[in-house]
Amino acid sequence: MPESPNRLLENVTAQYEQQTNHFEEEIDQLERQKQLEFNFMQQWVHQMKTPVSVMHLTLQKEKDDLPEDFLHSMQEELERLQQGLDLALYQSRLQKFDRDFYVQQVSLNSLIKEVIKEFKSSFIRNNVFPKLDIDEEIIIATDPKWFRFVLTQIISNAIKYSKETSDTIYFEANEEYKLLTLRIRDTGHGIPAQDMSRVFDPFFTGINGRTFRESTGMGLYLSEEICKELGHDLKISSEKDVGTTVSIMIEKA
Repeated sequence: MPESPNRLLENVTAQYEQQTNHFEEEIDQLERQKQLEFNFMQQWVHQMKTPVSVMHLTLQKEKDDLPEDFLHSMQEELERLQQGLDLALYQSRLQKFDRDFYVQQVSLNSLIKEVIKEFKSSFIRNNVFPKLDIDEEIIIATDPKWFRFVLTQIISNAIKYSKETSDTIYFEANEEYKLLTLRIRDTGHGIPAQDMSRVFDPFFTGINGRTFRESTGMGLYLSEEICKELGHDLKISSEKDVGTTVSIMIEKA
């Protein structure tokens, strides 16, 4: 005899609950695995940063006894390693952005000065000079840790793709009603027109990345994602052999 409607409904309900429990277990397992990978990445990056810092301090201590070319080469490689570790760290943290940000009132001038200071050796080696023209009284609402990372990516690119002929990187800001625009403008090689539509794509290195120096293709992607999370807007304009301008639009409170 065929099953009664009630018995059939009970069987369907039981199968549904069984499948639901199975899917929930798989989701829990995936979340645990994701958390494990996140914790591993955080710990690994911090462990790797220690020997990098030690090597950097050792170079500073022994710099007077080392050939200048060797010293500059080692400093550049350590900086690239440090930047790579930062990329990995912030890529991992971005997954949990809502648990790892704190908006504060920050002096834009002071924050940029701090980042410029971190790039002092790189500016000198590459014959590039920063020119800061931002009112010291300009205050922005942002997370200084995340915003600092965005600045480091933009400045690193500006130096990397400089022409090494006394280039200048200009830092300017202007306020219009409730919008502040920070512009970071370089006079380097610029971005080829055919690459402009993909500069924010993950892992996209473009012609410049393949021609001049190694590039991960992740810096601008992460910068745009971070700006979105912070409520800022990131735009890029560029002209080949003229330079690139990166604009960050920040709403004023």
